[in-house]
Amino acid sequence: MLRLIFCLVIINIYTLAKDTHYKDFGIDGELYNIVEENGNDMIAKGLKDINITQINNILKQEVEESFISHIRLPDSTQTLTVKQKDLVPARWDVIGLDGTIMAKKGDLILSEIPQGMSFSLCFVNGDDPKEILDYVVNEFGKCIYMVNNIDSRAFNKIYGFETYPISKQVEEYLTRFGISKFPTKIIKESSYLYTQTLNIVELKYRLRNGLWEKD
Repeated sequence: MLRLIFCLVIINIYTLAKDTHYKDFGIDGELYNIVEENGNDMIAKGLKDINITQINNILKQEVEESFISHIRLPDSTQTLTVKQKDLVPARWDVIGLDGTIMAKKGDLILSEIPQGMSFSLCFVNGDDPKEILDYVVNEFGKCIYMVNNIDSRAFNKIYGFETYPISKQVEEYLTRFGISKFPTKIIKESSYLYTQTLNIVELKYRLRNGLWEKD
């Protein structure tokens, strides 16, 4: 049986090869032998050509640049604190144990952050005048600082608080917490968020006009 099947396959291949739809157009041009370089020799040559110093310099530059972010948001025009429930849009339908839909995708639900967890995040424009930065840090106090337009290591060295640049990953927090102006402090307590802003526009006006010490 297997021999019969094999013979049929050979016959089909031969038939296709003789099909009038397929033609041999011959050879146009010259034929060349292809000589492939030994794979190990290619790897050895590639390693020899690597400029270790150049790679180290590129990596060093990338690391240095990772400590600085460049994001522009308007200065805050109000000094106030807003309290609200920590709600986020559901990323999918939330289904209860009994199979009922508790919330549909897109509905506002309590944050996935474990309830009872507390933290403070401060988002600051690092290239503001030092007088302004001193005031902001004094008002915000202990906090995890997210800074832009300044080396986060330098900010940490000056003020001593845990500090990170507003990287691409951190940018998600701006949307997550609805941050549209600098500086802004986010305080998470249980199921509530407290959003604190400072009137930087007024402070800069006073600084420019020599009114800083008159308050």
